Amino acid sequence: MEEDPWLAERLGCAAWWVPPHTPAGELREHAAAHAPAFYQAKVDARDVAAVRELSAAGMTVVDLNLTLSRAPDPSLAPPAGVGEAAPADAADLLEIATRHYDVSRFHMDPEIPAEAAARIKRDWVRAYLDGERGNRLLVAERDGRAAGFLAELADDERRVIDLIAVRADARGAGLGRALVTEVLRSSPGRVDVGTQAANAGALRFYESLGFRAAHDRYVLHLHARAA
Repeated sequence: MEEDPWLAERLGCAAWWVPPHTPAGELREHAAAHAPAFYQAKVDARDVAAVRELSAAGMTVVDLNLTLSRAPDPSLAPPAGVGEAAPADAADLLEIATRHYDVSRFHMDPEIPAEAAARIKRDWVRAYLDGERGNRLLVAERDGRAAGFLAELADDERRVIDLIAVRADARGAGLGRALVTEVLRSSPGRVDVGTQAANAGALRFYESLGFRAAHDRYVLHLHARAA
């Protein structure tokens, strides 16, 4: 097991990553010794045996995470109104992450309070603003203020859309498309993005931008309670 101290701080209990092929008995023993604790695992969707073994230990599938990919396109024109986040954008961006993002695996888990799920995404964006995570934080403006953001991870060969959200009253105006366009035009290699199978709107959005499914994983959670 690998500890996740960042998540533990936000959930108020120990948090652990579970390797996909952990025997059920081993996980049950670990959970009994460390409760209260939160356990999480990501398993290739084809590995039904691993999902069954983790389920036998009490883990529950909360999400089918789909990764979509496409090649970059440097011929795209720079989108208007998109730039890197500035300190003055912080309040708006944290509000969007807290109040206008509700589709993560944490939001889908009925055992995680909505306030805790919102805090996780707010602090995720705060880590970008503080330069503690990721490559860059892009902002889309509307009426002179930040109305959407895209958090980007990077390595030498690709870019990953880590998090994207648009304020509810600004949706439908093309801000999400503009944010993704900036990543596509500036990436040195392929662009990856993850979303939930349950989020049909996001799937249609990314497919309309040329993304195609690359692989999928089940996400499982376990909330170990103290006796």
